[in-house]
Amino acid sequence: DALSLNGAGVLILYDNGTSETASLMTIAGINLIVFDSSYSSRIEASGFDPDNAGIQSVTVEYKGYSDAFTALVGITKGDPDADGEITVADALRALRVAAQIVAPTPLLIATCDIDADGEITVADALRILRVATLLADPDSLK
Repeated sequence: DALSLNGAGVLILYDNGTSETASLMTIAGINLIVFDSSYSSRIEASGFDPDNAGIQSVTVEYKGYSDAFTALVGITKGDPDADGEITVADALRALRVAAQIVAPTPLLIATCDIDADGEITVADALRILRVATLLADPDSLK
């Protein structure tokens, strides 16, 4: 079965370092990124593949302007390898970033920055580890 991301949330990371959340919608065969619940801001995206989760480079057009951004689609907090499970290996990956052994990537930041403070810290890694070892509920990472 194909992965359906219609209605899924995405984190959009702009080149200037800012980010915002949006929803994905497919209306009349057009993939849209929707920034508010009233659907008054519709942006047509090219390069977006609704059947694949992960990092996607997307070009958007809105009112005659176009820009490129990175969309992280269908990701799960605490699951940086995107295998569908939160494991000790995921916590270790977050810890390696916190220890500056591994450089953070947009995917790592989106999945391992649990407290959304813009950094992956030891505290974030410990929260992932608690879920991986069944000491905390996965919903605690949302």
